[in-house]
Amino acid sequence: KGMGETSGMSAGVAADGTAAALSALDACLGGATKLNLKGLGLASIPEFVASKLSSLPRVEHVDMSLNPSLSSLPDELGSAVSVTTLFALGCGFEAMPSVVGRLPRLGMLSFKSNRLADVPEAALPPSVFWLILTDNRLTRLPASIGCLVGLRKLMLANNRLTALPEEMRACQCLELVRLSDNRLTKLPDGLLIGLPKLAWVALAGNPCVTAARPGVALPPEIAISELEMKEEIGRGAGGTVHRALWRRRDGGGLDS
Repeated sequence: KGMGETSGMSAGVAADGTAAALSALDACLGGATKLNLKGLGLASIPEFVASKLSSLPRVEHVDMSLNPSLSSLPDELGSAVSVTTLFALGCGFEAMPSVVGRLPRLGMLSFKSNRLADVPEAALPPSVFWLILTDNRLTRLPASIGCLVGLRKLMLANNRLTALPEEMRACQCLELVRLSDNRLTKLPDGLLIGLPKLAWVALAGNPCVTAARPGVALPPEIAISELEMKEEIGRGAGGTVHRALWRRRDGGGLDS
């Protein structure tokens, strides 16, 4: 279908962004649950789309990815209270628009591969549980990230971060953090062991791991034969994660 799926459940625009395609999108917005503006060469969100955002109660998924000249969002986006997923990867944003922080149900948020140098304190809705900011120019994170108490996955690889905010300790649901290829010289004291659900941390390419500090003991190696595998608790592109019991060689009993 030249318009993408437009069966009344979603609204899309052909990749050429022609006036005819935009007109067809305007006609089918009313019952849409998905708004697809991907790869249209947009420098701004079309006015007729912005003007209707507050009257689209069913739209949950908004994708504006692959518009390299797109660097701002209309204030009307804050009225799209049903949006749960917002993708803006491969655009031209240098700062995350604060209007994003007004989306009360937003759970998945991606500004991957932009030119982000700033995430304002007000730009992160507390409801976010997946935050993808990979491949940007960030040197710092806002303290308000600590308000994301349900955050489970945090993708920050290939930025310019030199430190992490102490407020991250409040993200007690964090399960996965990707921090590779930044400029981190250290982590907040006790951060990793203070997050009880954290199962995956990627830190390669940071000074804190490429330059080992004298006197810091390496963590113990655990042989596979010491593990009693239990049920699967997750899977993804990198593999499958199981719960396991560690039969410690030092006679310390079982650790889960």
